[in-house]
Amino acid sequence: ASQTVSLLVWFTVLAGCYALFIPIIQEAAAQAAVAVLYTAAAIAVTTTYFVVSLTDPADPGLKEPAEGPLYCEQCQAYVQRGSKHCRECDKCVLGFDHHCIWVNNCIGRKNYRPFFVLLSTMCSMLALQAAVGIWLTLRCFKDTERMTAQLAAAYPAYLHVRQYEAALLIYSCVCAAALYPLGDLWLLHVVLACRGMTTWDYIMANRWAALLGLPDALLARQNGQRLGSSTEQLHGLLNWASRCHVIGLRNAASSSSSSSLAPACRHDCWCCSAP
Repeated sequence: ASQTVSLLVWFTVLAGCYALFIPIIQEAAAQAAVAVLYTAAAIAVTTTYFVVSLTDPADPGLKEPAEGPLYCEQCQAYVQRGSKHCRECDKCVLGFDHHCIWVNNCIGRKNYRPFFVLLSTMCSMLALQAAVGIWLTLRCFKDTERMTAQLAAAYPAYLHVRQYEAALLIYSCVCAAALYPLGDLWLLHVVLACRGMTTWDYIMANRWAALLGLPDALLARQNGQRLGSSTEQLHGLLNWASRCHVIGLRNAASSSSSSSLAPACRHDCWCCSAP
């Protein structure tokens, strides 16, 4: 259902650009150039979406027998360190980052790069289209006569400037509503990529912060404390999470080297816990 909603919103955004933006361009050459460039970008984004959605991010140990440092009891297979069993997909994902309901697939090492490209491109396109929509709306208010003439020339049937304004406002709100969560997610992934962490590392860092009583944004909000800006909170938490991540890898490496048998992947451990 979530994947259907995401595709519906995306194709609505595309249809709105073809219906509201491109026809208003008066010069034929400029209109054709914008249409070609936008169509190419839309095809590229849509193709990337299906690449992310259809790529199988499963651990290689699930397809053919392999010796890995961890054994997953649910998959009945040895998996690589960093793999996590996703309960939604019912399989271990190599380099697990998170399960994305909007593409109906797990994001892991095999499809993280196209996922980040998809996220960055969609944010750029939505921001640009929302800005163009707002700019055209302001033009309708400031230069009503000229916009009325352009609308009469652009559309076979007469479209009143106020109707065009309403359509622009609705379209801009749809773009802005889609941009807000995507932009927030993009910013988080930029910060995590700079730290060399995954979304799952960040989730586990938050869990450990809560268990150890460390002040994070959620606990501070509940207790009424003031810990500075959200950027400072995220920066501090990620610093602490990075140290925990490195310590965890060292401990895991030392424990695996001290034992000849691969540790079992339990349901309540880091490999099988659901976000």
